[in-house]
Amino acid sequence: MTIFLGAYWKYHALSLGEYIDKLRIFLADVQAAHEAFHELYNVGSESSDKIIKLDTGLDNLPNLAKKRAFNRSASKKEYSHWDADGTPSLNAISDLGYNLSFFNNKKTGCGEADVSVRTGAASEHLNNAIVVKFYDDFYPEARNTDFWIKLMQITARYWNPDYIRVTNYQFVDVTETKTDDFEICWLTYFSDPRILQVKDPRIVLHPMETGAWFQISSAPASADNPADVAKAIHIRDLLRPMGLLQYRKPQLVVA
Repeated sequence: MTIFLGAYWKYHALSLGEYIDKLRIFLADVQAAHEAFHELYNVGSESSDKIIKLDTGLDNLPNLAKKRAFNRSASKKEYSHWDADGTPSLNAISDLGYNLSFFNNKKTGCGEADVSVRTGAASEHLNNAIVVKFYDDFYPEARNTDFWIKLMQITARYWNPDYIRVTNYQFVDVTETKTDDFEICWLTYFSDPRILQVKDPRIVLHPMETGAWFQISSAPASADNPADVAKAIHIRDLLRPMGLLQYRKPQLVVA
């Protein structure tokens, strides 16, 4: 079963240099959090790209990001500043943001995992997203609450997303709606401080950064468990009138 962490937000521009700096410290902490990410590779976004292994200490990450993190099919006007080598300069910003994905070069059933970081997008039409994914049950930690809480803390600290979820795709399929940006999952975090105002016996809030996280079951929530599904729907319907299930507009973003 695939279990993943997804963190999402909008309206937050980053320069390429800022993206590289934040990505480097974030990846270092992810690597320290679990052995599945000790060796990471970037496959690139174009067919001609070669697979590149990240150095120990991530020393080659800045050069890799300079060449591959921007949208290479976009027109030149999409980025504010360019260098002579045809790549955005370190102070370049864009509504498109920057994106790199990494995998650990293992097969499904043998510990396959990956992490992708698409951030720096200020457009209302694009979301920023961090995704950390285990594709199978090779690692017992993938079903361990404490591991995911640690990863949520790392993600919230460096990126300040509106929302973080830890779940599996099957559970999302039975609880999501077309009216909400965010779903209630096994573990769910909202950075909006209004989450701390919620009073309900079915929600045990754990403060973190500017908001709080909660969980709906001790083991990963299952689409086949009616109690898990019912609890997620109950919480979803409780939080929707508060506006917590939608992306925050810029004036509501907590710096």
